[in-house]
This record gives sequence, C-alpha cells and structure tokens, in this order.
Amino acid sequence: MTPTVPDTLRIYNVPQQEILDCNVFPFIERMSPFVLNPKAEYVDTFAVLVDGYNDIDDEIYAIPEIRAYWQKLDAHWPYIFFFGSVLAEMPQMVAWCCHNNISSYKRPGHMATFIDYDKPELLHWINRHWPCMNALYQLAYEDPMQREWAILERTKQIFAAFNIDFSP
Repeated sequence: MTPTVPDTLRIYNVPQQEILDCNVFPFIERMSPFVLNPKAEYVDTFAVLVDGYNDIDDEIYAIPEIRAYWQKLDAHWPYIFFFGSVLAEMPQMVAWCCHNNISSYKRPGHMATFIDYDKPELLHWINRHWPCMNALYQLAYEDPMQREWAILERTKQIFAAFNIDFSP
C-alpha cells in the first residue's frame, strides 16, 4: 500500500537544546490542541525535524540523545500512529528510536539503510499504540462506518510502513 501525499504536511522543529535536555514537554504542549480536538484531516500529516544534527552522518535512531528524547516522548505521548506522517517515516523513526534490539547498516555509495530488528519487540510496540490511535479516531469521526473504514486503512498503512503482512 503506497501512502498518499497529504494536502498539508505539518512540520514541527524540535530545537537541539530540547533534545539535549530530553525536554519533551514543549512538544507535548504544542501538540495538545490537536490531541484534545483531533480531526480526520490531521491523520498522517505531522512530521518532526530535529535541529542541530545535519552534520552528523549517523541515522537519527543511532544518536543516543535523540533516542532518549523519543523514548521519553513515546512514553508520554503515544499518538504517533494518528498524527505521524508515514511518508515522512515518523512512525518508523519513533519505533527505531524506541527499540533496544536494532541494528542498521548502509552500503557505501548507497542511500538505503538496512534495518534489522526484533519483530516481537516491534509488534509489542505497535500493539501498545493501537488504543491511543483508536481513541483519537473515535473523536475525529462521528460516523461509525467511516471511522471503522478509516481505522482499517490506517492500520494497513502502518503495517505496510513496517513491511508487515496485513490481512483482516
């Protein structure tokens, strides 16, 4: 399933000092209006950039302070499946930052990074996020049929982002 490009991509920049301080609360505060009043148009439209790491060749999920930041944020703000842009690899990046058993490598001269991870750990992490995603869908969609269809489509999209087979 190929993700569609949203009409709007909302990009949030996290300053490097918030990463270094592991201060997730400014992000949570900035996102609270969206969490308190979720709308269908917010699904899959948020991307987060981190400042101050452009000169580092490592992948985001390989930088210890970024991993610590996302692990703390994930513990306090479990809404990445509702808001996070799959096209911008937000759910994937958060997952890789939160995983303990992950390794990656990049072949010299190639753009692609190959990630090796513990599938049960990933499935446990994904499963932990469903209730929060579904709760926001309950608020964002009044029509039950439309809501169920939207949840199914988003579920397929999330599974495809992680290369996991999905068949309802």
